[in-house]
Amino acid sequence: MPLRINFDLQLTLIANSLYPQPSQRVGEGVEMARCDTLFHKLVRASATIDIRQSSIEVRFRRRANNPFLLNADYARMRPAIPWLDGRTLILRFP
Repeated sequence: MPLRINFDLQLTLIANSLYPQPSQRVGEGVEMARCDTLFHKLVRASATIDIRQSSIEVRFRRRANNPFLLNADYARMRPAIPWLDGRTLILRFP
């Protein structure tokens, strides 16, 4: 059991350290938000995912927080995902 508790703690610490990165990019007063608030405002969303040979396209539905992500240029980013054979991630917003 001690190993499992340590692993859970490690994942929690990693998540807590990663959540501020997108919030700093978004700005708009969410820089100091708690992790659960960031998750609900920026991450938790309905979307359609289309996996193609060279890309993964995520089409988000209309929601109130999309302008934050658009202002942070997430729609223009095209990162390659190494563990998915280098497929490009494309985010689309209405």
